[in-house]
Amino acid sequence: MTPFGERDREELASFLRGVLGARRVEIQPGPDTSRVRIALYDKHDQLESLLEFERACLERAELADLRGYLARPLVRRRIREAGPRGFAVPSAEIGAPPSRP
Repeated sequence: MTPFGERDREELASFLRGVLGARRVEIQPGPDTSRVRIALYDKHDQLESLLEFERACLERAELADLRGYLARPLVRRRIREAGPRGFAVPSAEIGAPPSRP
């Protein structure tokens, strides 16, 4: 498994534009260092949806895991319903669990 990198961020942004219909996607630090926010903007450049990930989740996840989770119809509906208030992505549901010694 390779860590989630800059190329993955670009591919994830492209995926979100296609699946959720966002015109613009910004990946930015969250309010604290343990979180990452992904803001999705509509065609009028208004914040449409906000996703909040634990940084550890993005660091261990593979792009395919993220795409698979975010493409689920129920997840897409929850993201849209949460809108700009933000949808906290449950990190336990994405990717392999952290390895233990």
